[in-house]
Amino acid sequence: MDEGINWIIRSPEELALFLSYEQKLRLINSVAGNVILYDFSGCDKDYQSFLELMDQIIVIIDPLPSKMLEGYQTLCRLKAFEISGGEVIYTVNKHNKGINQREMYDFLKIRNPYIIPMVSMENIYTAEYTCKIPYSLGEVKSILYEPIRKIAEQLEF
Repeated sequence: MDEGINWIIRSPEELALFLSYEQKLRLINSVAGNVILYDFSGCDKDYQSFLELMDQIIVIIDPLPSKMLEGYQTLCRLKAFEISGGEVIYTVNKHNKGINQREMYDFLKIRNPYIIPMVSMENIYTAEYTCKIPYSLGEVKSILYEPIRKIAEQLEF
């Protein structure tokens, strides 16, 4: 729990543990909070069955070409989930001037994703050394407030 948000993430040690579908389902259903964020990155392919349990899916895309290639199959599965009636919000994280947007959108085949600008590494380090989330820093908040507000408006509470 951090600043009112229950972040469901698995440590590297936990990623090595094998859990059955039922065990994973129990873990997800026992989590408390008004907003629960579950990070599916690094999970095996059986996460697809959990998508139906989620109220909303926010896809965070790292525009680094190697990261997009690595996650392409997952993106295709999420698009299929969306076609079958699931709600998916696409965002491009760490957006910066070095990105060739046309090539990126042609590759991803998504339109009008939400854009989250890149935050300076100095701010990330400052937040980590002071044990805060980066958004709690004034400089970061001024950069991210509007994009995060737009995404939050799409969420159903």
